[in-house]
Amino acid sequence: MDKKNILIIEDERNLGRTLAQALRVGLDRHFEVETCESGEEAFHKLYEKDYSLIISDLRLPGIDGLELITYIKRFFSDTHVILITGFGSDEVEARADQITEGYLTKPFDILDLLRMVQKVIDPRHKKNGAFLKDDLTDDTPHRILILYKLSEHLHNVSDLAAELELHQPTTSRHLKVLRDRGSVVAQRDGQSMFYSLADRLIIKALDLLRAVLADTLETQIAPARTANESFGYFD
Repeated sequence: MDKKNILIIEDERNLGRTLAQALRVGLDRHFEVETCESGEEAFHKLYEKDYSLIISDLRLPGIDGLELITYIKRFFSDTHVILITGFGSDEVEARADQITEGYLTKPFDILDLLRMVQKVIDPRHKKNGAFLKDDLTDDTPHRILILYKLSEHLHNVSDLAAELELHQPTTSRHLKVLRDRGSVVAQRDGQSMFYSLADRLIIKALDLLRAVLADTLETQIAPARTANESFGYFD
């Protein structure tokens, strides 16, 4: 299967790298994730390679995110777009609803990002208008949740499927991917196969990744929140 390309446009380098790593952990291997730090750099990349999905911050140096996305939708209409912004507004939300497939307001968790990406790239979820964070309760990054479940104790397929409310064939497919990646190991007990984490450091790494994202987003939006509160926007 040919790899599909995802481009993250984020001017804060550490945040862009964290988002990229989250997608690499949570998505199938047939997605290639890249980052860039400006709209101008994104233009060059768009003409060099086809991207299935663009994830762009609203505020970028030079051309802003909405202007960039408008251009992308005009000249690269098959490319899906998710917009990320620090504070939502009726105007931004209305425009995002017209020209993007998804819209995330900071702060958000890695699971929110993965849910959004999965929903946008899954053709079964085609709809008019953008998905907002509140739309994502039914689309869960199951492989990450499987890892968290296996960190509690051994599970067989039927137990995992029941606890995560998944079909057993779907659960088996996720487990196979995780085994192929070396994240999960299997052991037989009689007629049953049980699964466990290959290394508990996997959960520590996931928790650290989520904590880094939370801290980075909070640091990024704190000045804007303080300014808005001083003007009484949240009263």
